[in-house]
This record gives sequence, C-alpha cells and structure tokens, in this order.
Amino acid sequence: MMKSYHYFFFFLLLLGGLPSLQAQQGVPYINEKLGIKTVFPKEEWVLFDRSIDEIKVLIYAPKDNLIPRFAILLMPQEGGIKSMSDRIQEVSSSAGNLYQQLSLNKRSLGGIEAEQLVYNLGQNKIIEFGIVRAPYYMIIQVAAPWDYWANENKALALEKIFNVFQWTGPVQNGNDFDQTSAEEIRKRRADQKQESFHITKHDIFVEVEPEKRSLKVEDTFTLTANENGAHKSQLYFSLPDIAFVNSLDKKHQVTWRWEKAKDEITGNLFLQVSPPLKKGQELTLQLKASADEYHFNLSQENSSEAIIWGQVNKESSFSSHIFYYPTDRENNAAVEMKLRVPKGYTAVGGGVFLQEREEEGGNIFSYQARRGLSFSLPFGFAIARYDKVEGKTKEGSVIEVYGFPQHRPQMEKFLTTLTHSASIFEELMGPLPFSRVAFAEVSSDQPETLSSLPGLILYSNFYAQKAAQVSFPNINVHNPQVTELFILFKEFSAQWLFSTLSCSHELLEGISAYANLLFVEKQSGRGAYNEGILFCQKTYMTGVEGAKDFAIANPQIFQSQAYRSIISCKTPVILDSLRLKMGDQKFFQAWKTFCSDKKSYPDCYEQMEKVFSREKGESLQIFFDQWFFQAGYPKIQLNWYQEKENLYIITQQTQKGPLFQLSGKIQVVYNDRQPMEQTISLDKNDEKHTFMIVTKGQVVEVRFAVEDTLLWDLVN
Repeated sequence: MMKSYHYFFFFLLLLGGLPSLQAQQGVPYINEKLGIKTVFPKEEWVLFDRSIDEIKVLIYAPKDNLIPRFAILLMPQEGGIKSMSDRIQEVSSSAGNLYQQLSLNKRSLGGIEAEQLVYNLGQNKIIEFGIVRAPYYMIIQVAAPWDYWANENKALALEKIFNVFQWTGPVQNGNDFDQTSAEEIRKRRADQKQESFHITKHDIFVEVEPEKRSLKVEDTFTLTANENGAHKSQLYFSLPDIAFVNSLDKKHQVTWRWEKAKDEITGNLFLQVSPPLKKGQELTLQLKASADEYHFNLSQENSSEAIIWGQVNKESSFSSHIFYYPTDRENNAAVEMKLRVPKGYTAVGGGVFLQEREEEGGNIFSYQARRGLSFSLPFGFAIARYDKVEGKTKEGSVIEVYGFPQHRPQMEKFLTTLTHSASIFEELMGPLPFSRVAFAEVSSDQPETLSSLPGLILYSNFYAQKAAQVSFPNINVHNPQVTELFILFKEFSAQWLFSTLSCSHELLEGISAYANLLFVEKQSGRGAYNEGILFCQKTYMTGVEGAKDFAIANPQIFQSQAYRSIISCKTPVILDSLRLKMGDQKFFQAWKTFCSDKKSYPDCYEQMEKVFSREKGESLQIFFDQWFFQAGYPKIQLNWYQEKENLYIITQQTQKGPLFQLSGKIQVVYNDRQPMEQTISLDKNDEKHTFMIVTKGQVVEVRFAVEDTLLWDLVN
C-alpha cells in the first residue's frame, strides 16, 4: 500500500506556481520535534501536511503555490525505504518516463553522512538528501522547475536551505501523551453547552453563474429558542459579502456581524435578537449574500484534506465543506434547496430530487433533505454539463453517476463497481439511509479530490479511472489499483453512517475506515482483513511516536499531528478487538443496529456503548473507557522462566498513563513440538502479574501470537 502513497506524493511535485525569491535574504525555520534547523527564502513559506498513515510528508512552500518547495519525508525503516537505492526504485516505478536520474553521491548534511540524489521529474529538478535517523529513514528535499534553477539568484536561495542546514537533536519519539482521564472526557462531552438557538428549517435559493465564477444565495431559515431569554446566536457562514440579515417578524429586530475564522474558510455569523425569545419560540430570518469569485482554497497547516472545497467555473462547479448558507453547530435542519444554473448545465445535490424546471435563461433543480441528514457538513452540490448513468442496489436504492461526456465509457464501469460495493455495505450495515446516492465528477487543481456528503459524493476522474480498471468480484488487495480505491470505498461506506446524527466527525471517520476493512474481508477473506488490521495497528503506533497521542473521544484530538493515524487507524483496531470480545454473531447484530439507527442521541459514543453492551449482555464501559476515552495503548514487558513442568510468565505494563484490562493470546514455543497458544489477561488494577502454566516439554521462547491483532506492543 505504501507505493500508492508515494505515487501521490511524487506527483504533487508537478503542481504549483512560481513566486519570486531573493537569494540573500531568508527566515529561520526550526522543527524541534524533528531536530532540524535551516533558513527558508524570504517569502512566507507555510506547511502543507501531506502525511498519509505511517508516512510523514511535510511540504513547505509559499502560501499560494506548491513549487518551489522544501519537503521532509519521514518513514519507518521497517517495511519502508532504507536507502536511496530503495528510493530510486520507488520513484522510477511510480513516475515512469518522467523520471531521469542525474547523480547519486555520498555527501553530508549538517555534518551527518548522507546520500544525495539529484533527478528530473518532468519539468522539475529535485535534490534530495537521504539519512538514517533510527528508527526512521528521512529524506530532505528541495524541488523547483528547471527554469527556476536556471536563474542564479533563485537557485542560490534554494541551495542555501541545504548550505545552512543544522541538526539540533534526535527525532523525538512518543514523549507527548495526553493524560486526560476517561472520566474527565466523559464529563466534558456531557457538559457541552447547548446553543441558545437551533435552526430547524432552511429554504435556500442558489444561483450559480459558471461563466462569471459567481454564486448568489438567499436563505429563509427558522431559528428556535432552546432556552428562555435567548437573544444571541453564533452561526457558521463562509461568504463575507452579506447584503442583509433581516427578521420577517416585525415584532423582533436582528443585528449581525461576520468574522472570518482562522481556517480562512469558515466564518462566524453573530446574531443578536431583540426582544429575547422564550424557550420553543420560533423566529424566521432571511439572509442574502454572494461571492463574485466563489473559490475556497483550504489552508493546510494542520490538514491533509483536498485543497479545493468549493469553486465556480465554466467546466466544473462544486461545494463540499463550505458554509454558503448559515448553519448552527449540529447542522441537522431540514433543507429545501433550489439551484438555478444556465441552460445545458445540471445541478446535482444530496437528499431527494424533487424536480427540474425550465425558466428563461436557465433551469432550476430542486432538492429536499429531511431533518437529520446534514449533520456536520453543509448541503453540497456539483454543477457541470453532465452525462448520467444510474443503477440500483440489491435493496432498491438508486445510485446515480454524473460524469463529463468524454468519460461516458468509464462511467458504466464505475457504476458496476459502485453497485457491487453497495451490495456488500448493505449486507454489513443494512439498507442505505437514502433513496439515492449521487456520485458527481468534479475537476479542480487537486487531481485526487474526493468528498462524501449526505446523499452526494464528489469525485475526481482519478478514482473513476481506477474503478474502471478493477474487475469484481475477484480483486487482489495487494494490487495498487485496488488499494488506491480503498479511500473511495471508505467515503461510500460513510453514506450509511450520516443518519446516525450525533456521531462526531472523528468517530464517523474511524467507523468508515473499519467498514472499509469489512469490505476487504468480504472480497478477499479473513487473511486480507487481518493484514489490514495489522497495518492499521502499526500505522497508529508509528503515528504517535513523534506526535501527541489523544483519546479518540477527546474534543481536543484535532490538536494532534497524529490525528489521522489515531482516528483512521486506531478506531478499526479497537472495533476488531470489540469483535473478538463479543464474537461475530453478537458483534454484527449490534453493528447493524448501530449503523442503521436514525434517531438522534446526545452523544454517539454513549449510544454506541449502550447498543453493544445490550447485545453483549454486560456493561462495556471499561472497554469504551480505555479505548475511546483515554489515550495510548498497553506496552507489555514479557519475561518467563521454567521450573520442571511449570512455566512462569511475568507481564508488566510499562506505558504512560492508566493500565489496561484485556485478554490476548501468547505462544509457548518448544524445542521438540508445535507451539502452544495460551490466553493471558491484563488487569487494570495490577501493573505486574505472574501466570503459571503446566508445560509439555522444554520451552525455548514465549511470544505474542503471530497473527494477534490486539492493540498491544511487546517491549524489551
């Protein structure tokens, strides 16, 4: 799977523009966690975090461009790149004829022995230093187009990065650990203050003009007071050009102000209502706003998501995470939306399609979403000159594929892939919560665009091409074309979970990742599933080696650089452990009940615990406390000695933070017979424990079971 990640990284080098630099000036750059220090050119260089699973990819470049750039690639040596020879093989196999090696020499970087590789990738020249920083292999890279290197001042500015490079210390491994207790995290979640108001209904009219790159919106929405004396509300809204926010009730006045948030995409719309409302009282407001240039480019300092979250242009217009109409925190109001577009264009939205109506100069497409299907994300749309194909799942839900006319042949193959995968997800999680799910092709300067919203998935042609190359049902999970589709299946599986209202984003992401592994199991068997669990196990452990580890349920988890590794990799391993604890029959009954539940609950973790506890027939609070509500995992020091026929095994938990309670299998290895498996238990009240086992011969080794998928680690 790692090769597909490198492929993604290499071809990012081909993107971006060319700002001007001055060779003589610069700004210091220090990364204490990685132990490095250098100087960037004068321009403001910012971080684009492209880390994927256990591979850390940090790219620094001018804010509005991706080239020229300074990049750090950090990966575990075990199972990864160990030398520049490995690196050359990886780049050349991924880039094909675009790769041209110029030189490979022994060099030093900051006084440490290294290998320097210089190569062309398309129209770019790249200089890389490879260094062993155990347990990692680190690549330090500078890249820019050839004409950039041809300019003496610009070339000097880039070379200076290497010339002044210093090592300030070793790579830090796992010294940062959030020790907030499970009890405190549960309390924080329970004490989250209810908003003064919530929105119960939207009636939205959007006009998109692709030729002008503009968007206009009018929203008539209903605020309902959650408490007596409600007079202030904070809503989220991305468009700064607000014409007005008015009350349609003459007895109440509303004043407003808008502030841009730190992420430069979300805005905060502050409303003040006079006189205050009583609990349960409703007030209807009207908002009108526009964006002459509808283009939202995500700042990636702490994210590796798709760059473009919203755009309007002639070829492809779409919006995914942009609050182009006002929403409250939960964003689970009913939505009725009309999208007006010029003739020849199709507007695709989530929810239920109501009608297409012609009017002078354009068409209006109407959609409706009942209350409860828009949690955490706004109502997305995609607009282009589309062709359409559609099919049905085994349960009768409609899958629509909207694509550009030139891609019509592969749309049919894409639809076959989607209906096949839908049948597996229906078997695992029950019927789709929507009568239809639309897949809409979009085009932006981020080739791998993929985003899942309630009833709508936006995809770039990159994924449709991959899907068209895969034959079902006989797929090989080791095939790179298949592994590159895993993220598509993960986004598709999320459709079954949007109806579980109170699931936080991080839990929904983790559950979707586990559903992806269940998909693999259905396709390729339990062995492939176990490989995926072990991969996730290793990825999570590696991810938190150099970053702060947070509990999944901790609202502050977004502060961790290992956020992706924790939510997308730790959660599947936890759910696998829960499956082992409950047995398949009870686990999957609880799983299907949980995934198909369409009611709203105060907290999704709490509801999940109740559902699985009820099916298990006992409380699972200890399990949920230690895996979802506290950080870390057990690290076990395993010692043993033998006295005649008695084998004594001593286990000691050595991790930071609380002790864990779980059972797992070890292997007792003999010198003259097959190994014997033995179940041992760890006690959350006992750091050290001794087990006695009657043996059948001379023991030569005691170790964890080879295929053990539990989240624990044997340490020396």
